[in-house]
Amino acid sequence: MINARTADEQRTTGALIAQKRGDLASSLQQLQKLDGGQPASKLLSLCQRLDANLAALEDITTERGAVRSQITALNDALYGTNTRLAERVAQLPDSRAALEVAANGHFLVNVIGEASLMREPAQFKHIQDSLKTASDQLRASAAALADPDINAIAAELAPLATGPNSIFARHAREMFVATLADATIDENVAIQRYLEKEVGLFVAAA
Repeated sequence: MINARTADEQRTTGALIAQKRGDLASSLQQLQKLDGGQPASKLLSLCQRLDANLAALEDITTERGAVRSQITALNDALYGTNTRLAERVAQLPDSRAALEVAANGHFLVNVIGEASLMREPAQFKHIQDSLKTASDQLRASAAALADPDINAIAAELAPLATGPNSIFARHAREMFVATLADATIDENVAIQRYLEKEVGLFVAAA
C-alpha cells in the first residue's frame, strides 16, 4: 500500500486511507455519545490512536509519492544531460581528453545507478566516496578539455551525483520513509488487534 509508485496507485492508496479515517470518525462520534464508563473510554482512546496512526500513514504515502516523483525527474535529467555531454564530445576533434570526458560521464552515470541499488546504511559512506570521486574525475577531465559547453554540462551533472538534492540523497530518503512506513503499519496492526479485543469485551459487558 505505502509503496505505491504510479500516480493512480497513489490516488487509490490516499482514497483508501481517507475512507478508513472517515469510517473511524463516525465510530469516534458514536463512542463520544456513549456513557459506558471505562470500557467506552478505552475504546475511545484506541480509536483516537488509530486515527493518529492513519494520519501518519497518509503523510507517509504523500511523501513517498513526492520522493518517487523527484527521483524519476532527477533520473530523466541525468540521462538527458549525459546524452548532451556525449553529443557535444562527438562534435569535437578526436583526442584523448575528449575520450576521457565521455568515459568519465558514462562512469558517473553507472556509479549513480549502483548507488540507487544500495539498501544497507553501512554501504552509504563507501558509495558517497565513490560518487564524489567519479564527479571530481568528470570535472577535472572537462576542465582539461577546456571547452565551455563541456564544462557547463559537467557542472549540471555534479549536483545529480552528490549533495542534499542528489539522486542518491533522494533514494536514501525513500529508504527512510519506507522504514518509517513499516513501523507505522506494524503499529496499525497492533492497535487494531487491541481494538478488536476491547470491542469484544465491550459488547459482552453491554
